[in-house]
Order: sequence, then C-alpha cells, then structure tokens
Amino acid sequence: MTPTIDDFRSLPRYYHAQNTPLQVMMRLYCFVHILLAAEAFQSSSAPRDFYVATPATRRKKQHRRRPTEAACRPTSVGTALNLEPAVIAGSAVAAGATAIWLSGAENRKWRAELAKNEQQEREIQERRAKLAYVEPKDVWSEEELAPYDGSDPDGPILLAVDGIVFNVWKGRSFYGWGGEYHIMAGRDATRLLAKTTLKEEIEEEKNKPLTIAEKAVLEGWFWTFKNKYDVVGQLEGYDRR
Repeated sequence: MTPTIDDFRSLPRYYHAQNTPLQVMMRLYCFVHILLAAEAFQSSSAPRDFYVATPATRRKKQHRRRPTEAACRPTSVGTALNLEPAVIAGSAVAAGATAIWLSGAENRKWRAELAKNEQQEREIQERRAKLAYVEPKDVWSEEELAPYDGSDPDGPILLAVDGIVFNVWKGRSFYGWGGEYHIMAGRDATRLLAKTTLKEEIEEEKNKPLTIAEKAVLEGWFWTFKNKYDVVGQLEGYDRR
C-alpha cells in the first residue's frame, strides 16, 4: 500500500511518544527513502508501447525525427504525493527537529519531577533522623537499651553488636515493631547474630563460648552494622575477646 501524506504527518507525534530523538530521525530518514523507492517503482512499472519488428516498422523507425534539444532536457521528477523529493526531505528534517525539541521538553519535565521527588525524600529523611536521634554515650547498660526496642514508631532503635551500640533507626522496617528482626532491638544481639537465629537461647547454650565459625559470622555482621548505622557508644561490661 502506498503511504499517504497523512501517514507522513503523523510520524513525528507517534515516534516522539515512544522513541528517542535518534530513533525518530532514523525512521524519518527511512520513510523518505521508502517514498522515493515507491515513486521509482511506479515509474518503472508504467505501461510502455511494444511493437513487433517487421520490415515496415524498421523503415518507420528509421524515418523518425531526431529528438530536439528541448525534448532532451531533464524534467523534475514528482512523487505519487505530488511533492518534490527535496520537499519531502526538508519536511522530514523539520519533523525530526520538532520531535527532538519535544523530546527535550519531556526530558526536562522528567528531570524537574525527579529533582522535586529527591528533594522531598531528603526532607522526609531529615525529619525522621531528628525524631530518631539519641545522644551518644560512652557506655550503655543493657537496661538502658531496653526502652529503645522499636516500640516508638518514630524514636531511635538501639542494639549492641560485639560490644558496640548502634542506632538502627534506618532499618526500622527490620528492627521496628512487627519487623522480622524485632527480637534483636533494645538488647545485646551479639549471640543471635553470630548463631544466625531468631530464637532465644536456653541457659545452657548461653554459657557456651562462640565457635570460630560463629565468630567469623559475627565479624561480618559487625562490619555490616558499622558501615550502615550510627554508633552511639559501647556496651557496659562486654568483653570482645
């Protein structure tokens, strides 16, 4: 089916909505070549006059007049849309430029929305940090950690790992009330992390020292907390040996 001028005019809007500017230009470029190829095909498929070579037709052909100079002058080639190729190419370039400009406007709008959302997120995090702030201390007892068990939906959440006390309010979804690791909040979570368990130890197990493998696991957890959460002090009476 031969493309129409309406198809050509609808290209910029369609490709602007679904493609990048470079893709728009490439498709417009291909579209122009399709139009020119269609015109060439129609020209080549036009009916021609054929004759049977007989002595009479040969003599008639020999007595034909030679074409004049005016008849040999090249004429401009039009397309099926009655448009010159240069006009089509110029229109394609203009349409591509328009698509690029519109895409740039959409990108600027998207970046502005992204910057606005990032600013709002920073403001929310700053407010949460103020609500969850706790004054650091040199030494914390386990009794002092207990109130900071995540029961306050906006307050600090403290837990100890290998003798260091961390404020893990940034992981409220994990250590807050109803979180998967809420059992570790407001206490010394060293042995739970080393044994990778969420169950309380019985008294007999509490008196057993950690194995070499459990100490290695604990070391990995310690640096995870150190790199992610705020240190607010040390745990009273803890021997890191």
